[in-house]
Amino acid sequence: MNELHDGVVSYVRKILGQSVKIKPWPGASSLPVFLQKTYTFYATEIMSHSCLIAIDEGTKEQAPTVIEKHLSQLRKTWTENIIYVRQSISAYSRTRLIEHKIPFIVPDNQLYLPDLGLDLREHMNKLRSAPEPLSPSTQALVLYVLNKRFYGPLTADRFKKILGYTPMTFSRALNELERIQPASITTKGHKRILEFKEKGRSLWNLALPYLLSPVKKEAPVHLPSALLKMAKEAGLSALSSYSMLSNPVVPVIALWEDVVSAYKLPELPFEEKGVHIVEVWKYDPGLLSDGKAVDRLSLYLSLRNNRDERVESSLDKILEDIQW
Repeated sequence: MNELHDGVVSYVRKILGQSVKIKPWPGASSLPVFLQKTYTFYATEIMSHSCLIAIDEGTKEQAPTVIEKHLSQLRKTWTENIIYVRQSISAYSRTRLIEHKIPFIVPDNQLYLPDLGLDLREHMNKLRSAPEPLSPSTQALVLYVLNKRFYGPLTADRFKKILGYTPMTFSRALNELERIQPASITTKGHKRILEFKEKGRSLWNLALPYLLSPVKKEAPVHLPSALLKMAKEAGLSALSSYSMLSNPVVPVIALWEDVVSAYKLPELPFEEKGVHIVEVWKYDPGLLSDGKAVDRLSLYLSLRNNRDERVESSLDKILEDIQW
């Protein structure tokens, strides 16, 4: 028995007040070799449900889409509950696993067993409650520092210069960031100064539970040339630019809602010639990307609820390719 085995037993007893017996699963010997090398398998019973514990023994964290494929393979042999176990899982991966309702246990940290009606995470100190998301302007600030790798110091004046928001909006952003504590906020004279202590992937993982899709709404419309010049490729069009995914039949572009509001754009049938699907964004996509497509992080947030396996795989890949 390994350390994670003991951790599962101890954690289940601590959380559920139930003693469980975990024993090696003899069916493991009939599995494909790659599964035998990646996992250690144990059979157990939790709350009168038969469960297969799949302990990830790898040193490198696997993408959620890969885990899901492995569990699908296991279901050909084990038809009841399968629980993924790893010593630590990043915030990003936990979010994706929960989105896909994949049961998992991180000993002494989180237990998510949706088929058993359980979603417990001690470190959040909240049961079944989603964290309050950041406002669009604060989200734009976090994504700006991640995309530009500029972590401060940042004052209200500089905030206005680079993002166009008012000092009052900057003050609200500081108050929101104090909730998740990714940065230090100091005062010099009458100025409040922001400097991020979390950087790169660490900041992304910390902020991810508080980030929402930037898309407010979308519609198929004809765009005047003035708007087309300001637009960025978005949705599946942007994803095809960043990956091997094919271009969608109808191009998808993003525009800031403040820009779109000045025009009256009637919705049209998708099949009409020259139509674009316009995503109306809560913040200006042009602030975060210098290229023809929206930035990768906002793109991920806009598509992360897409259940197409090709899209999910491409999203995982573009995050892996980022030079954090």
